[in-house]
Amino acid sequence: MDKSQAQVSTKRLSEDSSSLEPSALVSLFEIDLTDLVQSKQRVVNSDLAFSDLQGQTILRFHNNVKLVQSSIWFGYDLNSNGNMTPPGPAKEYFAAPIRADGFEVSAKGSPPNPKLSISVNFDGLPSETSNRLKYLKLALRDLDDLVGAKVSRIRTFAKYLNCSNFYTDCSATPPTQLRNNQVVPPEGWLEDVNAHFPVDVFYIDRKSQENKNHVELELASPFDTQELKLPARIVTEKTCAWRYRGEGCCYEYNAVKVADAAEHTAHTSIFYSDAGSCKAVPTSAPYYGMAPPAATYKDESIQSELAEDGYTYQAPANNAVPVIWDSTITYAPGTPVRIKIKGINYYYVSRRPQNTGYPPPNDHWWYSDQCSKSLTGCRLRWKGNPILGNMGSGPLPFGGFPTSRKSVK
Repeated sequence: MDKSQAQVSTKRLSEDSSSLEPSALVSLFEIDLTDLVQSKQRVVNSDLAFSDLQGQTILRFHNNVKLVQSSIWFGYDLNSNGNMTPPGPAKEYFAAPIRADGFEVSAKGSPPNPKLSISVNFDGLPSETSNRLKYLKLALRDLDDLVGAKVSRIRTFAKYLNCSNFYTDCSATPPTQLRNNQVVPPEGWLEDVNAHFPVDVFYIDRKSQENKNHVELELASPFDTQELKLPARIVTEKTCAWRYRGEGCCYEYNAVKVADAAEHTAHTSIFYSDAGSCKAVPTSAPYYGMAPPAATYKDESIQSELAEDGYTYQAPANNAVPVIWDSTITYAPGTPVRIKIKGINYYYVSRRPQNTGYPPPNDHWWYSDQCSKSLTGCRLRWKGNPILGNMGSGPLPFGGFPTSRKSVK
């Protein structure tokens, strides 16, 4: 949508909002489970055999049953190429017994905490709707009551709904073949997928009530979620705010992100390319994506510490990722291992002979690969790594702002 289209749609919406006889106001809801299952560590265990929902993580509903008791189509979904050019199919919102309240916004006091009450009694509902509600109920069981899932409310006027809500043949101009058992187009109908009020975005905070007939979910504003800090990025001069090998840190976490490169498509930044790879990482073998243990939290090179004791670093064959620590294996000095916690690898290097059954972390038996979160620690990994040398051609992917002090006057 370009600027001129936005201006036209905004003007239309403003005029209808102030009209004495506007068309019906339509509310649409999206429950997005994408972030809850993105890591593939959690899944919804479902034996429901309905192909139209396979692989989907966004459930769409509407509660405008007085207007229409079947689906409502509005907006455009991504097409098979994963983009909007040309537009993909219209988004389908299924009629469901949902009650929503508490969305009122006030300039005073705390942000609103809306509630969604969803019926889980499927009697008499169409199979497509009942399957989605069953799936939602299973997701509540398997995804920790959906805490953290994004809920969006889209509001528009009926006169701006997609052509497919009223006609079976939208290719003709004007459209023909009015749908049976459907409401006729509102007076002044004009399809405009951009004519909607600002989308209300909330996150599920907790399941406040559940019984055999319905479930109630309490929502929270993005500014009222647990452990959220504002501003999201704290400006620090000498300290990196990213989690070592975690989100934001190019060192190894980049390899995780490359597996889902679509997430970074068309989001080029100073550190990441369009394909999602970190510019500081080598783009060719044998070191592509490698992130071997480098140094301790004191910025002591692990390879140098081993050399002082007469040992060398034992890189895995074919530059593979070090194996997960096993209590039954005896590790020779210089052998790297890892422990995986919540999707992030923690690396350790054996520092003594006959290292059997001693789990890391243990400073007597293992060197712990830890970052000091300083420029020195970052440079040790990217520009002074004795295994990889100077990696990549991009800038040092430091998570702090070394020049911030110079900018403040």
